[in-house]
Amino acid sequence: MDLTAWAEEYIGIDAVPEISYCVVKNNLAGDYGGGIFCIFSGPVIRNCRIYNNEVTQGNFGFGGGIYCTGYMGPTISNCLVYNNNANDGGGVHINCSSLAVVNINSCTIVNNTSNEAGGISVSASANIAVNSCILYENNPQQILLYGQDLPSNVFVFYSDIEGGEEAVENRNESEFNWVEGSINEDPLFVDPENDDYQLFEGSPCIDTGDPDFPFDPDSTRADMGALYFHQEREYNNPVHQPFDYRFGIEAYPNPFNSSSTIEYALPFTSDITLSLYNLSGQRVETLINGRMHAGVHRVMLDAGDMASGLYFVKLEGVGQAFTQKIMLVK
Repeated sequence: MDLTAWAEEYIGIDAVPEISYCVVKNNLAGDYGGGIFCIFSGPVIRNCRIYNNEVTQGNFGFGGGIYCTGYMGPTISNCLVYNNNANDGGGVHINCSSLAVVNINSCTIVNNTSNEAGGISVSASANIAVNSCILYENNPQQILLYGQDLPSNVFVFYSDIEGGEEAVENRNESEFNWVEGSINEDPLFVDPENDDYQLFEGSPCIDTGDPDFPFDPDSTRADMGALYFHQEREYNNPVHQPFDYRFGIEAYPNPFNSSSTIEYALPFTSDITLSLYNLSGQRVETLINGRMHAGVHRVMLDAGDMASGLYFVKLEGVGQAFTQKIMLVK
């Protein structure tokens, strides 16, 4: 089967697979599931980044990011779902039966678009729990419940839903429950225009997720959404996630003639110093000295009057230090 006709990931009947630590991006499907298409299966989808996927069919076009149908419900956890597009359910479309239990936990579902329900669309009678999630800037609705004679049971716990309870459009008298701890506030993303959905200091989503969920890696109460805000505590997460950046540095080109791009990554917001040293251990230049947000950053090194030879770029922060050799050849 040509899976590109369906989606990047196609999950077939009675399967219970796990999709974890994946990036699913830039895919195009005809009818269902631009990123992931699940049919009569109960996958566990966790710690994934799903973005820039699209379903193009006008009359169908369900689930730009994820589409699930059948009697087995998926569990979607710690996923970042953004910039997907479909006719119905830009981010996630659920078309599961009353036998299915669907859990959407600690996800950030933002900036998805469709003609019907940009965030989450539910068109059948499944039992759905949305817990510790952020749904924001999805167009036209954050959540849509519909399907003739197929009311569903939907519970929202400890989540930040733009527009609040009124932003959930209920067309078929589904049982909708806006449970304790849910809010309607700007989540304060670091830089959403450049797809940085880390939480900014002071976000109402910090320490307000489900108190029964495991602590965040900084040993504080779970945050809402897929990307937690690291507070000034020890980092205790040995598991690398595709959107939790490893502390590190690289330079390109290397060797270089006149300039080189220094790229470094931080797992969480931290005070850092990025410095250039010569072979004698003397500091030649301080490139960065200040507080930087989690993520990948770049700075240009201009060789200027520097002499040819071996140099060292040293990154210090988050309780660690990392050194990269670079060679200047003039």
